[in-house]
Amino acid sequence: MLTKRMFGYFIFFLIIFPVLQNSILSQKTDLWWNDDWEYSQEIIIPIDTSKFHAKNQPIDIRINFNNPCWGINEKENSIRVVCFDNNEFNELESQVYDIEYSTENTINYCSLVFLTPDFADGKESYFVYYDESKKDSVNYPDRVKITNEYYYYEYAPGQSVDLDYYKIKDEEACVYGIGIKGKMMTEYASNLIFRQRKDSKEFDIKNWDQMVGFVFQYDKKNGDVITTRYNLISNNITVDGNLMIEFGIKSTNNDKSATTTNFYKYYHCPTDSKKISVDSKSEISSDIQIEEGIERDGTIVFLSAFKTKSESNFAMNIGEILPYFHVSSEDEVIKEYSVETNPKSRQEHKIIAVINDIDLGENSWFSSDSGNTGKSHGVIFENNFVIKSGTSEENGIQVKGYEKLEASLPGLKAYSAGIYCGRNSFANNNWDRNIPSDLTIEFRGELFTTENQGYQIINEEAEIFNKLIKQRPLYDGSVTDKEDGVYHKLTIYVPFSLSIPLLSPISAFPLPITWVELYKNETLVSAGATSRSFIGMRIEFPNVSPGTYIVKVYKRLGEKSK
Repeated sequence: MLTKRMFGYFIFFLIIFPVLQNSILSQKTDLWWNDDWEYSQEIIIPIDTSKFHAKNQPIDIRINFNNPCWGINEKENSIRVVCFDNNEFNELESQVYDIEYSTENTINYCSLVFLTPDFADGKESYFVYYDESKKDSVNYPDRVKITNEYYYYEYAPGQSVDLDYYKIKDEEACVYGIGIKGKMMTEYASNLIFRQRKDSKEFDIKNWDQMVGFVFQYDKKNGDVITTRYNLISNNITVDGNLMIEFGIKSTNNDKSATTTNFYKYYHCPTDSKKISVDSKSEISSDIQIEEGIERDGTIVFLSAFKTKSESNFAMNIGEILPYFHVSSEDEVIKEYSVETNPKSRQEHKIIAVINDIDLGENSWFSSDSGNTGKSHGVIFENNFVIKSGTSEENGIQVKGYEKLEASLPGLKAYSAGIYCGRNSFANNNWDRNIPSDLTIEFRGELFTTENQGYQIINEEAEIFNKLIKQRPLYDGSVTDKEDGVYHKLTIYVPFSLSIPLLSPISAFPLPITWVELYKNETLVSAGATSRSFIGMRIEFPNVSPGTYIVKVYKRLGEKSK
């Protein structure tokens, strides 16, 4: 039975409910992205997007859904990312990966990737919308691609690049190649990053801009480099999405006393600045004694430039050395060092030596660059605490740098310069040359390149990276065993061709030379100069997978002629 008071409440409710209902519906219409979606959660990002460099930054976060979220896989799900700015909703391209289900077709957790838009002004808000009902599949453009490729290049008989690598393409540009196994001349290639020049369409030695290694290595007096680039243990692609790709490579040195496991993430970059992040872990299993006088006494990252100049062989005009090194040092000063772009000494000149005791600071980065403007390559660390275990090891990151004239012969000059960092081995005039068998080095870093903004932008990128990396999910799996493909040796004979007999690997004479290029699906996979055989001129490509190829032959003298 209704009391008088209850009856009054009931009449009040009947009168006020339509008003409240209209108000709620109006609010949802005005401030709700799409009425077909039932739920939303705000995404808080840790950077100030009012700053210019914070635009187009990759946000990679882990999401826990508070309500039922329908989803079958990375493409078929109800998850959408929306940016609300200036009283307007904008759906952003996004990527879902690493899904955890609570029940069949119901997502409990997932990792989510999107980019801050170029219209961001610091006042916008970000939301993830989702629903418990089935939605149409997303059809965002596939911005980034990764493929397992093989590359062979013989720039002179007996002198070659022969490697398997991951090719990373962003839209139409080939941005990086990361060595899986093989060699580049005398250098081992596992976990070696080949940064490509801007707008390069293909992975090619002529397009190599820098070589960067997130690996553990040290030198010996006999000239050997003991490096975890030596031999591949395993590799696999873990994520292949529309905005981000992730893959792992595990490699070791010659006696397996040190291993490096790297997980790489590349995010779509719609600007001239490109970057790839690396979660790196190196483990030492045997005591190592560094010989006296050796500067490279436990490198964990290096950034190396090379350049060759030839007046007679255009194919040998490759590489670039930039005029400065910059280091964000422990005394909170950015130190500058001049670099000869054409070094004059055959003896290695130490630009930053061990005894200079230059350590990275809290905002940890170093660069090879053109100065205040122009191109800059930077390596950024999450912090300078990289030693996870190691008896008597001092934490910190020490920086060194060098330049050198590698060769000077008629028709050819070759140069190199590099900046690298490693163990904090020198402090208080004491040089620790003992590397313990329980040493583990682990860190999260980024290789960043800008085409025209100079080294100062690397300092800004370091601040942003160190905020974003704290949100970024860590891969908790392992690198699976490698899968070897089927390869054959292909020999091509070229009749009536000229070559340079007994061509030295460091000479370049103004003589004709026959050049052969091998293409598969319009992609250059191998190239090289012919050598003399008893039935004419020939070239051998040692590791060619089954398929259909196009062979192009050129007779060159300074310029190509088909």
